Order: sequence, then structure tokens, then C-alpha cells
Amino acid sequence: MRQQRSDPSGTTVSGRPSRAGQVVARPYRKLAGSPEQVEAVIRRLADGDKIVDIAKDYGLADHSQVSRFRARHLARINAVRAELEQEAADRTGLWVADKVKRVAVLQDQAERILAQIEDADGPAPELERTLTATLHEVAEQLGQLPARTVVAATTVVNYTFHGVELDKL
Repeated sequence: MRQQRSDPSGTTVSGRPSRAGQVVARPYRKLAGSPEQVEAVIRRLADGDKIVDIAKDYGLADHSQVSRFRARHLARINAVRAELEQEAADRTGLWVADKVKRVAVLQDQAERILAQIEDADGPAPELERTLTATLHEVAEQLGQLPARTVVAATTVVNYTFHGVELDKL
């Protein structure tokens, strides 16, 4: 059971009751207090900074506060990320730096592939694979695919041969 209280100086402290029932005080640090700090953390998350690095910079021992902050402000973080991407596209002048234009090109490609599939005399597995890859790329560009996870599993198998002397083989 956590208890939270303010000491005489006004500093918020939190802690867990010890075995004797006394509260062991630890300073409670808030991730971002002022609106400027909130925007700074949102911008760092939109830039792709690691949660652990942000927690360390704010003096937090546990990065769970940053994770909860990210969950609460996810819509704003995504909006800032889109603004940053647009700024990059505007600065560079490259159409490929603009997500909307990239997705429009992929849509055009998918429509041309569909037309070729419809015009084909029989099955067109190569075109279908290309269409699937194009649609997958669109979903990836739009952030609609879940994060990829790699699961590595190793199995050790021991064989026992009864009645066979392996030294004589």
C-alpha cells in the first residue's frame, strides 16, 4: 500500500510502509510539470527518443512514468510526429519525404497491378505477390502493422541408444 504526503517544505514524498508500520519516504519526481516540459517530452517521444533515456534525463529511476505519459499523450505525440515529418518534407523538397505522396504512389502502383491482374488470361501469382507486397508497404507507411517481435527458441535433444556401444562404431 503506497502512501503519499507532503513534508513541511512542500515536497511531495511517497513510500511504502516498512515492517514497523512507518512510512519510508522517497522523493516523488513528476515527469513534466510545466506546459513547456510537457511539450518537450512530447517532442522527444515524437522524435523517437528512447523512454529509458528520457527517464534518465528527468532523474527517474523507473521508466514506467514515461510509458504512462506516452499512453496519455499518444494523440498529441502522433500529431507532432506528423508535423516533424511534414517539416522534413518541406525542408528537403523531396516528394518521397512526404508520407501522403509516398502512399499515393503506392496506391497508383496497386491500381496498375490490379488492372494487369484483371487483364491476365490466367492466374498471375507474380502480380498477386507484388500487389500483396505493395499493400503491405502501404499498411507499414500508415503505421497499421503491429511491431515485429522476434522469438528465438532453442531445443536441446539428447539421444540415448540402448544396446549399442558407440565406442565400437
